[in-house]
Amino acid sequence: MKKLTIKALRDFRQLAWRMLLVIVVLACGIAVFVGGLGSRETLENTRSTLYRELNMADLTISFDPVKESKLPSFRDFPNVKSVQFRRVESAYLEKDGRLITAMLVLLGAEHLPTVNSLKVENGTYLRYYDMKRAVLERSTALYYGIKVGDKIAVRWGGKPYEFNVGGIALNPEFLITTTNPDLLFPSPGSLAVIYLSDRILYRTSKVHVYNQALFRYVNPDEAESTQAAVLSHMRGIKLTKVVPLKNQFANRYLNENFQRFNIFIPVVVFVFALVSFMVVFMTMDKLIMSQRREVGAFLAMGYGKLQILRSFLINALVIGLLGSVLGIAASFEINSFFAASYAKAIGFPQGLPVVDSRLILWGIVFGIFLPIAAALYPVLRLVSLAPVEAIRGGQVETFSRTFVALLDRITELPTLSAPLKYAMRTLFRRIRATAGNVFVIALGVGMATSFIIALRSVAVTSEKFFGQEKWDAMVDFDDPQGYGTVSDWIKTLPEISEWEPIAKGYSEVRRSSREGNFNIIGVPFQSKLKEMKLTAGRPFSSNDALEAVFNQSLRSLGKVELGDTLEVQSSEGTVKLAVVGLTSRISSGEIYVPRGTAEKILGLGGKVTSVMIKSAMPADKLEQTLLSEPFVERVVFKREMEKSVTESISQITNVVYLAIALGTAIAVLVMVNSITINVMDQEREFVILSSLGHKNFFLLRIVFAQALVMGVTAMALCIPISIALAYIVNWQASRAWFNVSTTLVWTDFLKVTLPALLCIPLATIPGLFYIGRLRIADVIRKTNIE
Repeated sequence: MKKLTIKALRDFRQLAWRMLLVIVVLACGIAVFVGGLGSRETLENTRSTLYRELNMADLTISFDPVKESKLPSFRDFPNVKSVQFRRVESAYLEKDGRLITAMLVLLGAEHLPTVNSLKVENGTYLRYYDMKRAVLERSTALYYGIKVGDKIAVRWGGKPYEFNVGGIALNPEFLITTTNPDLLFPSPGSLAVIYLSDRILYRTSKVHVYNQALFRYVNPDEAESTQAAVLSHMRGIKLTKVVPLKNQFANRYLNENFQRFNIFIPVVVFVFALVSFMVVFMTMDKLIMSQRREVGAFLAMGYGKLQILRSFLINALVIGLLGSVLGIAASFEINSFFAASYAKAIGFPQGLPVVDSRLILWGIVFGIFLPIAAALYPVLRLVSLAPVEAIRGGQVETFSRTFVALLDRITELPTLSAPLKYAMRTLFRRIRATAGNVFVIALGVGMATSFIIALRSVAVTSEKFFGQEKWDAMVDFDDPQGYGTVSDWIKTLPEISEWEPIAKGYSEVRRSSREGNFNIIGVPFQSKLKEMKLTAGRPFSSNDALEAVFNQSLRSLGKVELGDTLEVQSSEGTVKLAVVGLTSRISSGEIYVPRGTAEKILGLGGKVTSVMIKSAMPADKLEQTLLSEPFVERVVFKREMEKSVTESISQITNVVYLAIALGTAIAVLVMVNSITINVMDQEREFVILSSLGHKNFFLLRIVFAQALVMGVTAMALCIPISIALAYIVNWQASRAWFNVSTTLVWTDFLKVTLPALLCIPLATIPGLFYIGRLRIADVIRKTNIE
């Protein structure tokens, strides 16, 4: 047994460069698996840590302004740990000649809030005696380059104000900000969050007036029952919005994106696992089959099959251990790279790295199991031979005579050069090894190409979605407005070609045993500006029909089908809506109903909350015109929504670039391995050709031709592979997101295949060096010894 162990270690040393290739490929797969999934854990750890340390609200309730004395007391209320009342106002931050939608959060300057607390990163908190002092949310400060000591101009209630920036703080509520929470894509910089002292209002009214309550629970597992009790306790107050933690924008966005994250990582891990297995299998197969005479000798000497199997598995174990160590070490860098790139793209705070021991353990198991599993088949096949058959070099691999005959005809074509004919005969007479190498190369390149196709598919689908929207701006009012008031106001605006009123608001929706708070969107019957492309069903039958079009992108109500009933809570009780249509939209948390039905559910009494506008006016001018009206709370432009989606899609480009780099690198490494092995196997033939007078340049052309044939074949094969993988990725995306239609553009294939083809000369370098070092006498001597 000792001799077999020594032989295994000797073989590992002699084939160190080939083993190194396997170890590198295996390490890449482990690093992507552990680091990719670990980056999600890092982001999740960052979120949960900030939520815990800064007391993230479990429930946020907005209501019409109420004096402090009129608010109910929640002292000793069951499961309520703490309550924070505050005033939130809409305003605009003036920056570089434009108005930016802002949220003014008025807080007590005596101490930090107990719920949704602030972490002051620069400067200091608000001061009781300084009402000109403001604290900026970190995302606002970073996006606009505002620093402590700067002055900011705010337009509030139609009047200009100036504040001094005294601090920059982080709030768990605004880890990710957007002006349009209905579209589950962040829009960095679109919402400025400014903290001010509540003495600004108290000084004039001499009484505290609040319009928002934040609740922190003792036991979050009892959130639903506690929310019901809190709402019942606030029955005398007119509520405008109820947002539990699960529906809070940043929280929802991160949850949805973690699901999208899981779309890509399993595909990457699967492909790398398959590539690693095939590379290890082919390498081990070549190593083991090249030693069949030695194995035959050991069998003849009385060594058992299990002993021989164990000796070969030592190499596999060494490969697995080294690959696991390198992969785990590299995974920390990939973890940091993914997490940092993602956080920077969405304005998320710097990640708090976390080491998931389970992922590391699975990575090690994967790294050790893969090479051992790859070595089992060739070893078992070899030890099943009779000793004499193995010693004589028994034929353990057969080839198709039909195929060889066909190859002979192909290589007889007069248009083929001599080196190309020789290369093709060499490759295709080793058809199994060549096919395996070509498939691995195609798989590595195809994986990278599939992600490019998937990204384009999402982008094109989103473009089609926005193409259905005929409006240019969506205007939200601070209070519901009468139809006549809106109509008269629209008439005063220049260059407004079309407009339609919208009624929207939040309400509790129940289906079977599932429920959630959703945005009820009341669209006009047969709307011209908001077209909903249905995936199934029909449009509304009238403006006040008790019907709904359900957005299939929603997940919390389960799988909703045509004919299902949705129970919606209104001011007058429960309203039952029949699902008559299904749609798949990028927006999240929205259920569409006729406008008249929405007015009934939301208790608007014939008023509307928003208006859609189509205008030929330049965007900047239209924005200034709309925001000049006092009752306009927010303006969302379609172009800004498109920009947000585009930027959100670009967040995963770093993952794609890494996949492209790894895929191309693996393709090159596999080609290097294959070409070099072919050259080593053909050393006798190269020596004969050299003896016949062929120069080294002729031999080099043969090697390059082999690489070219393999590379071109692999690039052709990668096209169907990449298309198949892209369909799988888009199918997964449609399950966790909105329906994504696969879009194929020929330039996407060239983005990866061309760089891979350009790397072909690199693959020939080791083989060329090997040929240059060949000596006729050494090869002849070696042949005679055998």
